[in-house]
Amino acid sequence: MSEGGPGEARGEEVGSPEGSGFRPWLLAGAVGAGASVAFWWAGMGDAAFVAAALGVVAWFMNQRSFYRKIRDENEHVEDDPADEHGDAGWRE
Repeated sequence: MSEGGPGEARGEEVGSPEGSGFRPWLLAGAVGAGASVAFWWAGMGDAAFVAAALGVVAWFMNQRSFYRKIRDENEHVEDDPADEHGDAGWRE
């Protein structure tokens, strides 16, 4: 039996679009990037920098919420009963 990553216990890929749902921080990051390009094109460099910085913050928030969701889902996966007392490597 191969060791799988998080989510494989339920037969789904980690990072797959199935079950990921709507991710508002990703949308906010894309809007920030688009606004940054528009501001830069309009010659407003300061506003472009602020919009890009807010887009990057939104992208980091997206990653944070994604990995927190994975962590929360993995807390509900049952552990190996042999490892209950720390003896997973010892078989009699």
